[in-house]
Amino acid sequence: MVAHATVEAEPASAVELVVPQVLARLAVTDSFCACTASRAWRQASESLEAWTGVVLSAQHPTVTIGAWEAMRDASTVYPNSIVTMNDKLLQCLALKLRRVCENHSVSVVPPQSTEGASTSDRSPMQLRQISFGKAVYWWLCYNTKEFGWFDKERTNTFAIGLKVWAPCPMLCRWFAEAPALGGLPAGGCLKECSVLELGPGIGMLGVVLARLGASRVLVTDNNPTVLRVASINARVNSASNVEVARLAFGADAAAKFRAKDASLFDRIVGADIVYSKDVVRPVFETVSAFLKDGGTFSVGFVQRDKAFALEFEVVCEEFGFELVHSCFLAKALRDTHPPEVIPPGGHGMLADLRRFLDCIPNRGSCLGETDDKVQLFEYRRKQPLDDTQVCVYLDELD
Repeated sequence: MVAHATVEAEPASAVELVVPQVLARLAVTDSFCACTASRAWRQASESLEAWTGVVLSAQHPTVTIGAWEAMRDASTVYPNSIVTMNDKLLQCLALKLRRVCENHSVSVVPPQSTEGASTSDRSPMQLRQISFGKAVYWWLCYNTKEFGWFDKERTNTFAIGLKVWAPCPMLCRWFAEAPALGGLPAGGCLKECSVLELGPGIGMLGVVLARLGASRVLVTDNNPTVLRVASINARVNSASNVEVARLAFGADAAAKFRAKDASLFDRIVGADIVYSKDVVRPVFETVSAFLKDGGTFSVGFVQRDKAFALEFEVVCEEFGFELVHSCFLAKALRDTHPPEVIPPGGHGMLADLRRFLDCIPNRGSCLGETDDKVQLFEYRRKQPLDDTQVCVYLDELD
Protein backbone atom coordinates (compact mmCIF):
# COMPACT_ATOMS: atom_id res chain seq x y z
CA MET A 1 0.00 0.00 0.00
CA VAL A 2 1.46 3.34 -1.09
CA ALA A 3 1.04 6.28 1.23
CA HIS A 4 0.34 9.58 -0.52
CA ALA A 5 1.99 12.55 1.10
CA THR A 6 -0.12 15.67 1.39
CA VAL A 7 1.70 18.70 0.02
CA GLU A 8 0.56 21.88 1.67
CA ALA A 9 0.80 25.15 -0.19
CA GLU A 10 3.55 27.40 1.10
CA PRO A 11 2.20 30.37 3.04
CA ALA A 12 2.48 33.65 1.25
CA SER A 13 5.54 35.66 2.18
CA ALA A 14 5.31 39.01 3.87
CA VAL A 15 6.29 40.67 0.58
CA GLU A 16 3.48 38.94 -1.31
CA LEU A 17 0.96 40.03 1.31
CA VAL A 18 2.08 43.53 2.17
CA VAL A 19 3.75 45.01 -0.92
CA PRO A 20 0.63 45.06 -3.17
CA GLN A 21 -1.23 46.95 -0.46
CA VAL A 22 1.64 49.42 -0.16
CA LEU A 23 1.75 49.96 -3.93
CA ALA A 24 -2.00 50.56 -4.05
CA ARG A 25 -1.55 53.51 -1.68
CA LEU A 26 1.25 55.16 -3.64
CA ALA A 27 0.98 57.65 -6.46
CA VAL A 28 1.58 55.97 -9.82
CA THR A 29 4.96 57.67 -10.26
CA ASP A 30 6.15 56.48 -6.84
CA SER A 31 4.75 52.99 -7.49
CA PHE A 32 6.78 52.64 -10.69
CA CYS A 33 9.92 53.85 -8.89
CA ALA A 34 9.34 51.32 -6.10
CA CYS A 35 9.09 48.52 -8.66
CA THR A 36 12.74 49.04 -9.56
CA ALA A 37 13.76 48.04 -6.01
CA SER A 38 13.58 44.30 -6.62
CA ARG A 39 12.01 41.56 -8.72
CA ALA A 40 9.57 40.78 -5.91
CA TRP A 41 8.27 44.36 -5.92
CA ARG A 42 7.96 44.32 -9.71
CA GLN A 43 5.95 41.08 -9.57
CA ALA A 44 3.79 42.50 -6.79
CA SER A 45 2.99 45.51 -9.00
CA GLU A 46 1.30 43.15 -11.45
CA SER A 47 -1.05 41.69 -8.84
CA LEU A 48 -4.69 42.74 -8.86
CA GLU A 49 -4.40 43.87 -5.24
CA ALA A 50 -1.80 46.46 -6.20
CA TRP A 51 -4.43 48.27 -8.29
CA THR A 52 -7.49 47.75 -6.12
CA GLY A 53 -8.51 51.13 -4.78
CA VAL A 54 -6.13 53.06 -7.07
CA VAL A 55 -7.83 56.17 -8.44
CA LEU A 56 -6.73 57.24 -11.92
CA SER A 57 -8.00 60.58 -13.10
CA ALA A 58 -7.99 62.77 -16.19
CA GLN A 59 -8.79 65.88 -14.24
CA HIS A 60 -7.18 69.21 -14.93
CA PRO A 61 -7.14 72.28 -12.68
CA THR A 62 -9.63 75.00 -13.50
CA VAL A 63 -6.94 77.57 -14.27
CA THR A 64 -5.90 79.39 -17.41
CA ILE A 65 -4.06 77.40 -20.05
CA GLY A 66 -0.87 79.42 -19.55
CA ALA A 67 -0.87 78.85 -15.80
CA TRP A 68 -1.63 75.16 -16.29
CA GLU A 69 1.29 74.72 -18.72
CA ALA A 70 3.58 76.31 -16.15
CA MET A 71 2.54 73.83 -13.45
CA ARG A 72 2.00 70.84 -15.75
CA ASP A 73 4.98 68.85 -14.45
CA ALA A 74 4.34 69.49 -10.78
CA SER A 75 3.89 66.07 -9.18
CA THR A 76 1.80 67.59 -6.39
CA VAL A 77 -1.01 68.51 -8.78
CA TYR A 78 -3.24 65.51 -9.45
CA PRO A 79 -0.34 62.97 -9.31
CA ASN A 80 -2.55 60.16 -10.64
CA SER A 81 -3.99 62.20 -13.48
CA ILE A 82 -3.11 61.12 -17.00
CA VAL A 83 -3.00 64.83 -17.86
CA THR A 84 0.03 65.41 -15.60
CA MET A 85 1.86 62.19 -16.56
CA ASN A 86 4.48 62.38 -19.28
CA ASP A 87 4.01 60.23 -22.39
CA LYS A 88 6.50 57.55 -21.33
CA LEU A 89 4.90 57.06 -17.92
CA LEU A 90 1.40 56.99 -19.39
CA GLN A 91 2.40 54.33 -21.92
CA CYS A 92 4.10 52.23 -19.20
CA LEU A 93 0.96 52.54 -17.07
CA ALA A 94 -1.35 51.36 -19.86
CA LEU A 95 0.89 48.40 -20.70
CA LYS A 96 1.16 47.48 -17.02
CA LEU A 97 -2.63 47.53 -16.64
CA ARG A 98 -2.96 45.30 -19.70
CA ARG A 99 -0.58 42.73 -18.18
CA VAL A 100 -2.56 42.80 -14.92
CA CYS A 101 -5.79 42.15 -16.84
CA GLU A 102 -4.26 39.30 -18.84
CA ASN A 103 -2.50 37.68 -15.87
CA HIS A 104 -5.65 37.67 -13.75
CA SER A 105 -8.24 37.12 -16.51
CA VAL A 106 -10.15 40.30 -15.70
CA SER A 107 -11.58 42.78 -18.18
CA VAL A 108 -11.05 46.04 -16.32
CA VAL A 109 -8.31 47.57 -14.11
CA PRO A 110 -8.43 49.32 -11.68
CA PRO A 111 -11.28 46.97 -10.78
CA GLN A 112 -14.79 48.21 -10.13
CA SER A 113 -15.24 49.34 -6.54
CA THR A 114 -17.33 47.39 -4.08
CA GLU A 115 -20.97 48.31 -3.71
CA GLY A 116 -21.44 51.24 -1.37
CA ALA A 117 -17.91 52.57 -1.83
CA SER A 118 -17.58 56.33 -1.80
CA THR A 119 -16.95 58.25 -5.01
CA SER A 120 -13.44 59.12 -3.83
CA ASP A 121 -12.53 55.40 -3.83
CA ARG A 122 -13.64 54.86 -7.44
CA SER A 123 -11.35 55.32 -10.42
CA PRO A 124 -12.69 57.66 -13.15
CA MET A 125 -10.18 56.22 -15.66
CA GLN A 126 -9.71 52.49 -16.36
CA LEU A 127 -8.19 50.12 -18.86
CA ARG A 128 -11.02 48.05 -20.32
CA GLN A 129 -11.07 45.00 -22.60
CA ILE A 130 -13.53 45.01 -25.51
CA SER A 131 -13.64 42.66 -28.48
CA PHE A 132 -14.72 43.41 -32.04
CA GLY A 133 -15.10 40.47 -34.38
CA LYS A 134 -12.51 37.90 -33.28
CA ALA A 135 -9.97 40.46 -32.09
CA VAL A 136 -9.42 41.56 -28.48
CA TYR A 137 -8.59 45.20 -27.77
CA TRP A 138 -7.63 47.22 -24.68
CA TRP A 139 -8.84 50.76 -24.09
CA LEU A 140 -7.83 53.44 -21.62
CA CYS A 141 -11.13 55.27 -21.15
CA TYR A 142 -13.50 57.01 -18.75
CA ASN A 143 -15.35 54.84 -16.23
CA THR A 144 -18.95 55.45 -17.30
CA LYS A 145 -20.02 52.25 -15.54
CA GLU A 146 -19.67 53.89 -12.13
CA PHE A 147 -19.70 57.60 -12.89
CA GLY A 148 -22.38 57.67 -15.57
CA TRP A 149 -22.38 59.98 -18.55
CA PHE A 150 -23.22 63.33 -17.02
CA ASP A 151 -21.62 63.28 -13.57
CA LYS A 152 -22.17 66.74 -12.10
CA GLU A 153 -18.65 67.11 -10.72
CA ARG A 154 -16.85 65.82 -13.81
CA THR A 155 -18.81 67.04 -16.82
CA ASN A 156 -16.59 70.09 -17.24
CA THR A 157 -13.31 68.80 -15.77
CA PHE A 158 -12.95 65.69 -17.95
CA ALA A 159 -12.57 65.78 -21.72
CA ILE A 160 -15.85 64.57 -23.23
CA GLY A 161 -13.88 62.54 -25.78
CA LEU A 162 -12.61 60.18 -23.05
CA LYS A 163 -16.13 58.76 -22.74
CA VAL A 164 -17.07 56.03 -25.22
CA TRP A 165 -20.45 56.89 -26.76
CA ALA A 166 -22.62 54.29 -28.49
CA PRO A 167 -21.86 55.12 -32.16
CA CYS A 168 -18.15 54.34 -31.78
CA PRO A 169 -18.30 50.66 -30.70
CA MET A 170 -21.22 50.10 -33.06
CA LEU A 171 -19.18 51.43 -36.01
CA CYS A 172 -16.24 49.26 -34.91
CA ARG A 173 -18.53 46.24 -34.96
CA TRP A 174 -19.86 47.22 -38.37
CA PHE A 175 -16.43 47.31 -39.98
CA ALA A 176 -15.26 44.17 -38.13
CA GLU A 177 -18.39 42.02 -38.43
CA ALA A 178 -20.34 43.16 -41.52
CA PRO A 179 -18.28 41.11 -44.03
CA ALA A 180 -19.01 37.89 -42.10
CA LEU A 181 -22.73 38.73 -42.18
CA GLY A 182 -22.71 39.09 -45.94
CA GLY A 183 -22.58 42.88 -45.89
CA LEU A 184 -19.80 45.26 -46.77
CA PRO A 185 -19.32 48.89 -45.78
CA ALA A 186 -19.66 51.35 -48.64
CA GLY A 187 -16.29 51.82 -50.27
CA GLY A 188 -15.46 48.13 -50.06
CA CYS A 189 -12.56 46.44 -48.31
CA LEU A 190 -10.28 48.41 -45.98
CA LYS A 191 -7.11 46.68 -47.18
CA GLU A 192 -4.48 49.25 -48.19
CA CYS A 193 -6.91 52.17 -47.71
CA SER A 194 -5.84 55.45 -46.16
CA VAL A 195 -8.24 56.56 -43.41
CA LEU A 196 -8.84 59.91 -41.71
CA GLU A 197 -10.82 59.83 -38.48
CA LEU A 198 -12.46 63.02 -37.23
CA GLY A 199 -13.12 63.44 -33.51
CA PRO A 200 -11.62 60.06 -32.48
CA GLY A 201 -12.26 60.18 -28.75
CA ILE A 202 -10.03 57.47 -27.27
CA GLY A 203 -8.99 56.34 -30.75
CA MET A 204 -11.14 53.22 -30.75
CA LEU A 205 -12.46 53.36 -34.32
CA GLY A 206 -9.13 54.37 -35.84
CA VAL A 207 -7.25 51.58 -34.06
CA VAL A 208 -9.80 48.96 -35.14
CA LEU A 209 -9.60 50.10 -38.78
CA ALA A 210 -5.80 49.97 -38.61
CA ARG A 211 -5.92 46.42 -37.28
CA LEU A 212 -8.42 45.50 -40.03
CA GLY A 213 -5.88 46.34 -42.72
CA ALA A 214 -5.90 50.08 -43.43
CA SER A 215 -2.49 51.18 -44.69
CA ARG A 216 -2.52 54.51 -42.86
CA VAL A 217 -4.85 55.88 -40.21
CA LEU A 218 -4.69 59.53 -39.15
CA VAL A 219 -6.82 60.34 -36.11
CA THR A 220 -7.53 64.03 -35.51
CA ASP A 221 -9.05 66.06 -32.72
CA ASN A 222 -8.70 69.54 -31.27
CA ASN A 223 -8.16 68.33 -27.69
CA PRO A 224 -4.56 67.42 -26.79
CA THR A 225 -5.58 65.13 -23.91
CA VAL A 226 -7.85 63.14 -26.19
CA LEU A 227 -5.06 62.81 -28.77
CA ARG A 228 -2.61 61.56 -26.12
CA VAL A 229 -5.02 58.86 -25.00
CA ALA A 230 -5.73 57.87 -28.62
CA SER A 231 -1.99 57.57 -29.23
CA ILE A 232 -1.50 55.43 -26.11
CA ASN A 233 -4.40 53.15 -27.06
CA ALA A 234 -2.84 52.67 -30.50
CA ARG A 235 0.43 51.56 -28.89
CA VAL A 236 -1.27 49.28 -26.36
CA ASN A 237 -3.09 47.57 -29.25
CA SER A 238 0.02 47.35 -31.49
CA ALA A 239 -1.48 49.58 -34.18
CA SER A 240 1.80 51.03 -35.43
CA ASN A 241 0.23 52.64 -38.52
CA VAL A 242 -1.93 55.03 -36.47
CA GLU A 243 -0.86 58.69 -36.36
CA VAL A 244 -2.42 61.52 -34.35
CA ALA A 245 -2.68 65.19 -35.28
CA ARG A 246 -4.53 68.24 -34.03
CA LEU A 247 -7.31 69.40 -36.34
CA ALA A 248 -10.52 71.33 -35.73
CA PHE A 249 -13.60 71.12 -37.95
CA GLY A 250 -14.11 73.71 -40.67
CA ALA A 251 -12.64 75.06 -43.91
CA ASP A 252 -10.10 77.40 -42.28
CA ALA A 253 -8.59 74.69 -40.06
CA ALA A 254 -8.50 72.29 -43.02
CA ALA A 255 -6.67 74.81 -45.20
CA LYS A 256 -4.03 75.44 -42.52
CA PHE A 257 -3.54 71.70 -42.01
CA ARG A 258 -3.24 70.98 -45.73
CA ALA A 259 -0.57 73.64 -46.07
CA LYS A 260 1.62 71.27 -44.02
CA ASP A 261 0.19 67.91 -45.14
CA ALA A 262 -1.67 67.81 -48.47
CA SER A 263 -2.65 64.14 -48.16
CA LEU A 264 -6.07 63.02 -49.36
CA PHE A 265 -7.80 59.94 -47.97
CA ASP A 266 -9.71 56.98 -49.39
CA ARG A 267 -12.07 56.95 -46.43
CA ILE A 268 -13.08 59.45 -43.75
CA VAL A 269 -14.90 58.25 -40.64
CA GLY A 270 -16.50 59.85 -37.61
CA ALA A 271 -18.38 58.41 -34.63
CA ASP A 272 -20.83 60.73 -32.85
CA ILE A 273 -19.05 63.82 -34.14
CA VAL A 274 -22.38 65.46 -35.08
CA TYR A 275 -23.99 66.41 -31.79
CA SER A 276 -25.97 69.40 -33.10
CA LYS A 277 -27.09 70.59 -36.52
CA ASP A 278 -24.63 73.49 -36.30
CA VAL A 279 -21.72 71.03 -36.55
CA VAL A 280 -22.87 69.46 -39.84
CA ARG A 281 -21.53 72.23 -42.10
CA PRO A 282 -18.02 72.42 -40.52
CA VAL A 283 -17.78 68.62 -40.70
CA PHE A 284 -18.60 68.58 -44.42
CA GLU A 285 -16.14 71.44 -45.01
CA THR A 286 -13.45 69.22 -43.50
CA VAL A 287 -14.56 66.13 -45.42
CA SER A 288 -14.64 68.06 -48.69
CA ALA A 289 -11.04 69.21 -48.14
CA PHE A 290 -9.59 65.77 -47.36
CA LEU A 291 -11.62 63.11 -49.23
CA LYS A 292 -10.32 61.66 -52.50
CA ASP A 293 -12.58 61.52 -55.53
CA GLY A 294 -14.35 58.18 -55.27
CA GLY A 295 -13.72 58.06 -51.51
CA THR A 296 -16.33 57.40 -48.82
CA PHE A 297 -17.34 59.36 -45.73
CA SER A 298 -18.93 57.18 -43.02
CA VAL A 299 -20.56 58.83 -39.99
CA GLY A 300 -22.28 57.08 -37.09
CA PHE A 301 -24.62 59.09 -34.90
CA VAL A 302 -27.71 59.14 -32.72
CA GLN A 303 -30.34 61.53 -34.02
CA ARG A 304 -30.96 63.65 -30.95
CA ASP A 305 -32.59 66.42 -32.96
CA LYS A 306 -35.07 66.15 -35.85
CA ALA A 307 -33.19 68.92 -37.62
CA PHE A 308 -30.15 66.62 -38.09
CA ALA A 309 -31.49 64.75 -41.11
CA LEU A 310 -32.65 67.91 -42.89
CA GLU A 311 -29.32 69.64 -42.27
CA PHE A 312 -27.43 66.60 -43.58
CA GLU A 313 -29.53 66.67 -46.74
CA VAL A 314 -29.08 70.39 -47.37
CA VAL A 315 -25.35 70.55 -46.62
CA CYS A 316 -24.32 67.39 -48.48
CA GLU A 317 -26.16 68.66 -51.57
CA GLU A 318 -24.38 72.01 -51.27
CA PHE A 319 -20.96 70.34 -51.11
CA GLY A 320 -21.70 67.94 -53.96
CA PHE A 321 -22.13 64.73 -51.94
CA GLU A 322 -24.82 62.08 -52.14
CA LEU A 323 -26.01 59.54 -49.62
CA VAL A 324 -25.07 56.07 -50.87
CA HIS A 325 -25.96 53.96 -47.83
CA SER A 326 -27.84 54.33 -44.55
CA CYS A 327 -29.03 51.92 -41.89
CA PHE A 328 -29.65 51.36 -38.20
CA LEU A 329 -26.49 49.51 -37.20
CA ALA A 330 -28.13 47.24 -34.64
CA LYS A 331 -30.49 45.88 -37.31
CA ALA A 332 -27.70 45.60 -39.89
CA LEU A 333 -25.68 43.61 -37.35
CA ARG A 334 -28.79 41.49 -36.65
CA ASP A 335 -29.00 42.53 -33.01
CA THR A 336 -32.51 43.91 -32.99
CA HIS A 337 -35.07 45.86 -34.99
CA PRO A 338 -34.75 49.62 -35.46
CA PRO A 339 -36.57 51.67 -32.83
CA GLU A 340 -40.10 52.77 -33.53
CA VAL A 341 -40.41 56.40 -34.48
CA ILE A 342 -42.79 57.84 -31.91
CA PRO A 343 -44.34 61.19 -32.84
CA PRO A 344 -43.39 63.87 -30.31
CA GLY A 345 -46.23 64.76 -27.99
CA GLY A 346 -47.01 68.18 -26.66
CA HIS A 347 -45.40 71.54 -27.22
CA GLY A 348 -43.44 74.07 -25.28
CA MET A 349 -40.42 73.92 -22.94
CA LEU A 350 -41.64 70.92 -20.92
CA ALA A 351 -42.13 68.79 -24.03
CA ASP A 352 -38.74 69.85 -25.38
CA LEU A 353 -37.08 68.91 -22.08
CA ARG A 354 -38.76 65.51 -22.10
CA ARG A 355 -37.54 64.78 -25.63
CA PHE A 356 -34.01 65.81 -24.62
CA LEU A 357 -34.03 63.60 -21.52
CA ASP A 358 -35.21 60.64 -23.58
CA CYS A 359 -31.96 60.87 -25.54
CA ILE A 360 -29.73 60.67 -22.44
CA PRO A 361 -28.48 57.12 -21.74
CA ASN A 362 -28.96 55.43 -18.41
CA ARG A 363 -26.40 56.48 -15.84
CA GLY A 364 -25.56 52.88 -15.06
CA SER A 365 -24.99 51.74 -18.63
CA CYS A 366 -21.50 51.61 -20.09
CA LEU A 367 -20.98 50.94 -23.79
CA GLY A 368 -24.48 49.72 -24.52
CA GLU A 369 -26.36 53.02 -24.32
CA THR A 370 -28.87 53.58 -27.08
CA ASP A 371 -27.22 51.01 -29.37
CA ASP A 372 -30.49 50.44 -31.19
CA LYS A 373 -30.71 54.14 -32.09
CA VAL A 374 -27.29 54.39 -33.74
CA GLN A 375 -27.53 55.19 -37.45
CA LEU A 376 -24.92 55.01 -40.18
CA PHE A 377 -24.85 57.46 -43.09
CA GLU A 378 -22.28 56.99 -45.88
CA TYR A 379 -21.57 59.62 -48.52
CA ARG A 380 -19.61 59.97 -51.75
CA ARG A 381 -19.06 62.85 -54.10
CA LYS A 382 -21.56 63.06 -56.94
CA GLN A 383 -20.06 61.99 -60.24
CA PRO A 384 -20.72 64.20 -63.31
CA LEU A 385 -22.81 62.57 -66.01
CA ASP A 386 -20.89 61.43 -69.09
CA ASP A 387 -22.20 62.05 -72.65
CA THR A 388 -23.88 58.61 -72.86
CA GLN A 389 -25.79 59.16 -69.63
CA VAL A 390 -26.88 62.62 -70.76
CA CYS A 391 -28.22 61.22 -74.05
CA VAL A 392 -30.16 58.50 -72.25
CA TYR A 393 -31.59 61.04 -69.86
CA LEU A 394 -32.70 63.33 -72.73
CA ASP A 395 -34.28 60.37 -74.56
CA GLU A 396 -36.31 59.57 -71.44
CA LEU A 397 -37.54 63.15 -71.33
CA ASP A 398 -38.72 62.88 -74.94
